[in-house]
Order: sequence, then C-alpha cells, then structure tokens
Amino acid sequence: MPLPAPTADSYYFAMAAITDQATGRWEATVDWAIPTNTLWMWVANGACTVDQFAKPACPLQASCECQFTVRSETAAPKPRVLSIPNAPGGTRTLIVLNLGPREEAVEYSVTLTPTSIVSGGSALVTSTSSTSGGRVSIGRKSGLHIP
Repeated sequence: MPLPAPTADSYYFAMAAITDQATGRWEATVDWAIPTNTLWMWVANGACTVDQFAKPACPLQASCECQFTVRSETAAPKPRVLSIPNAPGGTRTLIVLNLGPREEAVEYSVTLTPTSIVSGGSALVTSTSSTSGGRVSIGRKSGLHIP
C-alpha cells in the first residue's frame, strides 16, 4: 500500500477490509520500508469507511464511528503485530496512518488461526490461513492532533 508523506495540514492512511467466517486468533502483521517513519494502526470492527475515519473524531475520540478492537499508536516495533484472541468471524478493517516524515510503502498480512472442538472429544484443533493485499482504500485526514 503506498502512503504519501504527510503535509503541513494532512496525513494519509490506507484501509483494508478483511472478512473471515471462523472464530479464532486474528493477527495483522504490518511492515514498512523506511524505519524512521512512524506509522499508527488500528483494527476496527466491521467495515469502517474512508469517510468515517477521515472525520475529526477519528481515531482519538469516543465519538469516532469506527469502533476499534485493537490499536497501536507508537513508533515501534517494526514490523508491528496487532492481534485479537478469540475473535468472532466477520469483517474487520485494518487502518494504517503514515505520520512520516516521508512517503511510505506498507505491506500487511492477516492470519486467522481458527479454533474448534473436535467432534466427540475435547482436543482443540488449529489451522492457519492468511491473506495479504486485497482491496485497499487510501484517504486523507486533515488536522489530526497527535498527543
């Protein structure tokens, strides 16, 4: 996902909606090319839209329409892993914001490790599947106030 460098009044973000049907450990691994860039990321329940996230309330105010399950608003580590244990099946939106200082190229991979009870027993079975790429939307936020 290409993310332009921030400007004097704007930051750029990318969003990817990911849908799965199983319950299990949901993990998004995000990496980027330039170690000196700072990237923040969130995972929202459901399909959060570019217009919703671009509103001034997102991501830092409770009135943000995107309801976050997990977030990382730090400069490190690189790469970053966001995980949701026992995540129910459904759609989640991965959001990555480039705080710069430079343009960035971001890669992500989402892995779901479903957990299910084996019929007639109590053993847990796990399997792993992953997806990367997919439909990505790019947006711009004006006036983000970083604490």
